[in-house]
Amino acid sequence: VENRWFLFGSLALLAMGSGVIKPNISTLMGLTYDQQRPGQEKLRSDAFAMFYGSINIGAAISSFALPALRSHFGYPVAFLSAAGLMALALLFFAAGKPFYAVETIQRRTLSSDERYERRVVLRRIFGLFVVVTFFWSIFDQSASTWTLFARDCLDLHLFGFTLTPDQLQGLNPILILILLPPITVLWHLLADLGLRLRPTDKMLIGFVLTAITMGIMSVAPATMKSFVTACWLLTVFFGNILNSFITPLYGREIAWLGVTLKPGPYFALFAALMIPVTLAFVLVSRRFNQTSPKTS
Repeated sequence: VENRWFLFGSLALLAMGSGVIKPNISTLMGLTYDQQRPGQEKLRSDAFAMFYGSINIGAAISSFALPALRSHFGYPVAFLSAAGLMALALLFFAAGKPFYAVETIQRRTLSSDERYERRVVLRRIFGLFVVVTFFWSIFDQSASTWTLFARDCLDLHLFGFTLTPDQLQGLNPILILILLPPITVLWHLLADLGLRLRPTDKMLIGFVLTAITMGIMSVAPATMKSFVTACWLLTVFFGNILNSFITPLYGREIAWLGVTLKPGPYFALFAALMIPVTLAFVLVSRRFNQTSPKTS
């Protein structure tokens, strides 16, 4: 339905659907391994890597297929195909229910100790989440300024095919699928050598790589588990809220700076921004690790 209010309503439903799926699906998977394969941490880690891989298989297929469906058959067919696949996914998910962890839902009032524990957890992760918001602000420009960059600055002819600018987003999940197995093997090798990287250490590597990426782009051509996971997803939300103010600057003249934010200056600005953000993450993650329980 080509109507603004239907669009807003659809986006609201999509946000609510993601809000109940994303925080709970990974938690359910973790609980299933805790109950049925207790103590097998490497197996669970490998399973999550496969889980992450499957997500990116879907992302890669949709990034290439849906723009093509839209171009040839229009938006209704493209949206309906996604709706049909979602209905199929629901059937598969329901069919696997006998194999999932058995969850006991307890509706009770939290004790004062439990409420205090929640506040402690929130304080500990708050600093991390604030800094990570800037990462998502950059990453989620793949659907906006990166698409405009591809349209204006890249040769979209590849192996005899002509890609649409938005199809270029499919390269991200494809690269994840290619790099996920060797990265997983690398973590195993480092652990066997006695070098156990904490999650914050791995995130720091990601921050450094993000800063390098922006630098490269600048010289382009012209319950508590579910609760914490949900809080983590808020960083994506706030990162995109930040984008709503930043991305309109792409290609615009900024009078007080005396520059036009073409691809070079625009991405250079983010490269510079990632330097203090990364330093802030180092400080925040160090404090987080000092206050977190020690794990092997």
